[in-house]
Order: sequence, then C-alpha cells, then structure tokens
Amino acid sequence: MWATFWDAERQHFRTLKKSSETVDSWNGYVVWPFIIGVEALLEAEVASPGNFTAEISASLEAVEKFYSNEYGAYTAWLAFTGNHDIYYDDNAQVAIALLRAYNTSSVSKAVYLTRAKRIVDFLFTGWDSANGGGMKWHVEKTVRNAISTSLAAVAVLGLVKTSRQISGTASGGVAVGVADKTEAELIAFARQCVQWVLDELQLDSGLIMDGVGGGPTYTYNTGVPLHAICLLQELNPTSDLAAKAEKLAAAAVDKTKSLFDLTVANLEYRFWWDNTYFLQLLIKGLISYAKTYAAIQPAIAQRVIEEMDRQLRYVKTYIIDSSDGLYWRSLRLYAISQEKLAIYRQLTGDNRGPEYDQEERLMDDTNLALPVAERELCKTLLGNGGAARTFLLAGQYFAAS
Repeated sequence: MWATFWDAERQHFRTLKKSSETVDSWNGYVVWPFIIGVEALLEAEVASPGNFTAEISASLEAVEKFYSNEYGAYTAWLAFTGNHDIYYDDNAQVAIALLRAYNTSSVSKAVYLTRAKRIVDFLFTGWDSANGGGMKWHVEKTVRNAISTSLAAVAVLGLVKTSRQISGTASGGVAVGVADKTEAELIAFARQCVQWVLDELQLDSGLIMDGVGGGPTYTYNTGVPLHAICLLQELNPTSDLAAKAEKLAAAAVDKTKSLFDLTVANLEYRFWWDNTYFLQLLIKGLISYAKTYAAIQPAIAQRVIEEMDRQLRYVKTYIIDSSDGLYWRSLRLYAISQEKLAIYRQLTGDNRGPEYDQEERLMDDTNLALPVAERELCKTLLGNGGAARTFLLAGQYFAAS
C-alpha cells in the first residue's frame, strides 16, 4: 500500500491516473482514504513495532494539510480560506487515528493527543438538537446518519479511555480539557449518540440503516455502534448494554439478513456484500464484541469468531489480485472484473451477468468516455487501506487468542 500510493516528494497519498477519491491534476487523495491508510500503518506498527515509524510520522504530519483553523477541523480536501467542505465522520476518524498513534509507544507524540482533543471540541458542534438529535454528516448539510454519530461516540470514548490511562485512574469526574466537559459529560454524550442510532436507525432485523430516511445497511453502520457499546461497557457499564450488543452482533453474522449478499441463493456462498473499506470497521466492532462479551454470550461470540474467519479467508482468496498482491474494493466478485465474475460463477453455480463497479476503474476523461466494462481497472488507497487494516486487526486478535 505504502509503495503503491505514497508520493515522498509531495508528502501525500496519490495515484498516477485519476481514480475514485482523488482530486486535482496530480490525483491526490482526499482525507477519508488518507486516514484509513494511516490507520492501516498504525495497526502494522502495533503488529510489528519499529517497522513503520517513519511512514506514520510522515503521513500524520501530512494530514495537517487538511486542517482548517477557521473550523478547528479537517477539510475533505486540502484546507484553504473559504473551504467549508468538512465532514463530521471524517474528523471523528482522524481523532481515532491520532489517539491510536498517541497510545502506540513506538510512535507516540504529545501533539497527537492535542490534535485529537481539538477534533473532539469540534465534534460537539455537530449534534443536531434542533432536528431531533444525531450527528450531522457535514457542516453545511442537514443529513444525519449512522456513521457520523457512531464514530463521534467512538472518538469521544477513546479520549476518555486515553485520559484515564494518563491519569492512572479507573474513573473520575475530572475535566479532560475538551469542550469544557467533564469525563461524565463526555460519556453521556457518547451514550446519547449510541442511543440515537439504536432508536432512530435500527431495523427490526437488528441492523442499522444508513441515516434518517433510510439507506443501505452497510457493514460499518452496524460495526461502529457495536464498537461504541463495547467501549461503554468498559468505561461506564450499565445493565442494558449487553442486550444491545448481542442484537447487533447476532444480526451481523446472520446469513439471512442484509449485511450479506442476499442475491446469492446458496447460503454457503453468501458473504458480506459491500466493500473492504467499510469491512474494517465491522471487523473492529466484532472483535470488540468477542473480547467484551464472550464470557456472558458465548454462543453468539463463537458465531462471530467463526464468521470473521470464514469471511476473511474469502477476502484473502478471492478479492486479492494475485498479479500484484493488492486488493480490490468490492466484496462482490461480479462487480469487479470479467476474471472475478468467472470465479463467482464457478464458485456459486450462478450464471448471473456482471454488475461492474465504476470505482474499481480509472476515472480520467479517456476512461469515462468508455462503457464501464471497457474502462481500465485500477487499485485504490481506500480499498487497500481497508483490506490491510482488516487483516491486521483480525490477525492480532486471532494471534492473541
């Protein structure tokens, strides 16, 4: 991933030709895939201390090119005066990465904690009380969705956990220097975020739809609130959390529910349907669940462990491009290429036609003028950062188990 996408001269992740999530004439990546790439590096460093210190230092400093002094937050593309293109979910993800870096001894710097705190300050401006709650997705839009709200909870709880580790206390009412909030107020905010997602966006199936008004049940919509619930269980447990976690986890591994590709007739060949970059957040949530609730919910926890193993063997076997060792984005073989479609047909016995995803292909003018099937295939930072972090998270969990 690093060798393919990092440009040392520009100090930026980029591609040679325009593809999904790249901007400007030099095809630099926007902050969302950028930070997922950084998170993959951080997990690689945790798995193999000392091997990625220079890469993490360089890439985390490069993230500051997105920082807007006007908002105290990170813009989707490089910051400049008047750039108001700022997403709350992007910023929560940056805070989570900064806290991971601060808490990783081989790369830790005090400035990472300072930067994470200023993002949490910003996150408190996103709660939309005027419209019934939930975190806004964007500073200039009224959309409220699962991912911005759930990631805000995880970022805030991550800061609480870090603050406790610094102070050496298991709990307390001390302020942590964020938005004039005490620890109790930060936890209450995170709990409010989780409860809003469950009240407003959870379906009868147990899965989480994308936002107010509907939308797909992407894998990360379920994974991130599950992770947040596990953090609440660790930091401020209440009697209602276990049942909430169980409902999410059970739904996530049920092949009859819509995290899986229900268009596949044979249950044996049903896998999660969306993509590697959302998958990493589901895996984080499921690992958190397995660690937190295995003792009191052993049957569901075992199903979670077995399903993670099954799914990641599928990704490792089929979503990889064996010619270069990089990964595609989609978890649906029939959405990638003719070669992968043939594998899908052989695997499942389903003779369906292709449904090619344009985001697996170059997006320069020459390619966009062609039918999707004729456009040149390409790898992306988002797809490979997501795949790398997925394997690193799961690998560390299974190795420790």
